[in-house]
Amino acid sequence: MEWLGEVPEHWEESKLKYLFKFVSGGTPPTEDERYWNGELPWVSPKDMKSFRIIDTEDHVTRAAVSQTSTTLVNSNTVLIVTRSGILRHSLPVAIATKEMTINQDIKGLISFKQNIDPEYMARFIEGHQAQLLSVWRKEGTTVESLETDIIKDFTMVLPPAIEQTTITDFLDREINKVDTLLVQKRALIEKLKEKRTALISRTVTRGLPPEVARAAGLDPHPELKPSGVEWLGDVPEHWEIKKGRHLGILLGSVSPSEGNYTDNEKGIPFAKVDDLNHIDSSLLLLNTKNRVEGFPVTNRKLILFPKRGAAIFTNKVATAEGKFLFDSNIMGWEIYHSNETKYVAYCLIARRLDDLADVSTVPQINNKHIYPALFPKPPINEQCLIVDYLEDVNNKIDQLITKVETAINRLQEYRTALITATVTGKIDVRETQA
Repeated sequence: MEWLGEVPEHWEESKLKYLFKFVSGGTPPTEDERYWNGELPWVSPKDMKSFRIIDTEDHVTRAAVSQTSTTLVNSNTVLIVTRSGILRHSLPVAIATKEMTINQDIKGLISFKQNIDPEYMARFIEGHQAQLLSVWRKEGTTVESLETDIIKDFTMVLPPAIEQTTITDFLDREINKVDTLLVQKRALIEKLKEKRTALISRTVTRGLPPEVARAAGLDPHPELKPSGVEWLGDVPEHWEIKKGRHLGILLGSVSPSEGNYTDNEKGIPFAKVDDLNHIDSSLLLLNTKNRVEGFPVTNRKLILFPKRGAAIFTNKVATAEGKFLFDSNIMGWEIYHSNETKYVAYCLIARRLDDLADVSTVPQINNKHIYPALFPKPPINEQCLIVDYLEDVNNKIDQLITKVETAINRLQEYRTALITATVTGKIDVRETQA
């Protein structure tokens, strides 16, 4: 295996079928209550998010094990996902920490030799995901899957049993340090996002911070008045409160046929919900994955946000300028005074889409939610100053988030490299101490 490189001379080689028993699982009939909500964890791909599985979202009964195709595995069984869309880019692997069952998309590898540490095997897979996916993937299928017979015939390199344990102990200590840092940095990103939302909410409902307002020639401490709106509270006395129907009009989407899509750069940008993730610090939509032709459209400036489904809970709000169209899962709101568009967009973020929407059944937003909703309306010059301030704040927070994300990527690369080097003997850990 060229991608594996050299390994210590005293390590042995063996095919996996001589080291592990491979077991498959299944799904009990979902309509039969006898098989569900029992005491046994039931592992499916959605549960494969950590190296050690302690519990799962779903549970089954003992009857499910004896009467259906699901399979019971013991602790220390290696679990790998063998069928799932996630196999396009990742190969989830985990260790069962106790007795549990598996579904048909999971393979359990049960060691039947004393000199095998299952955690060493799991770490080997974790550190070589890209290489193993290229070797183990089943070709010519519509669903991403792995070929079990190829996995069984895969030749594994094995250090002596005591070295396997030393390696797994070393990796547990070192990977735990890295994972702790990753958790801290991801938490920092969430705090930065929360800070941004809080600043937006505070500014669009109360005005600029005193020092910024003073520098702009505004009253740093304006008198406040009750808005009569729960989410707004008190607002500056000179501001107006307007219903959504008096701010702008909601526009319809288009439904292109296959013939309307084009690769021509001169085609009209066509926004879908995923495109709302691609905005700059000023909320401006940067690009769309698709372009269409055959629709008359003029230059315009709109606010775009999810119209239905779980995307509403992301609170993604964007603005778009020029010629563009959007699909039926997006709401387009054209503000009557176009220079007020970005301020109203920030108001929507502060208002929160999921709080504004009807979420009793399928979450959705339409004119009956937007038009009667009440929004603050400062004088236009103050709106522009607020937008400028928020764009500056957004830009600084985005820069901080980018730095943290870069650090996260480097830590993840280091994590993979550490595992890879250790399980192949490139790092000799025999003399390490806990």
